[in-house]
Amino acid sequence: MVRIVSLWIHPGQEAAFAAFEREAATIMASHGGRIDHAIRIRGEGENSPDEVHIVVFPDDSAFESYQADPRIPQLAQR
Repeated sequence: MVRIVSLWIHPGQEAAFAAFEREAATIMASHGGRIDHAIRIRGEGENSPDEVHIVVFPDDSAFESYQADPRIPQLAQR
């Protein structure tokens, strides 16, 4: 399963985003997933995301397990 994720980084929060990204990748890995590509596109337009990630999971079940992981909402609240 492949997901394409658009991400916007709040100005001045680049370091916090990098920490978030590392933790999310660790959680993803525990469910068999990974960030296959992270493409920085900052400056491409006012409404453009700052990064686009291509995220890969072995199957739908693994992705659903990742989404249900209780660490994800906790991570998103930071």
